[in-house]
Amino acid sequence: MTKPLPSGLLWRNEINGTPAQKIAAAVAHYIEKYGATPDTVFVHPSALPEPGACRLGVVTVKSMGTVSPSYLFVVKQKGQNGFKF
Repeated sequence: MTKPLPSGLLWRNEINGTPAQKIAAAVAHYIEKYGATPDTVFVHPSALPEPGACRLGVVTVKSMGTVSPSYLFVVKQKGQNGFKF
């Protein structure tokens, strides 16, 4: 049996601004689209100043090598049928 795919928003960074502004725009769109607040944003490893994770407002920002440098993957991990990244 295969794992279920996580549901989330794959957001293309088309706005000019700081990484924090881009993440804030993606989170706002997620809230508008799904009516829930995400808790995690995955970015390409090159988007973080150092390896690991950091907090930005209500979300944890983590690196994920499979996310393209020009995209963000916005998800709500908690309460997703036990799916864990």
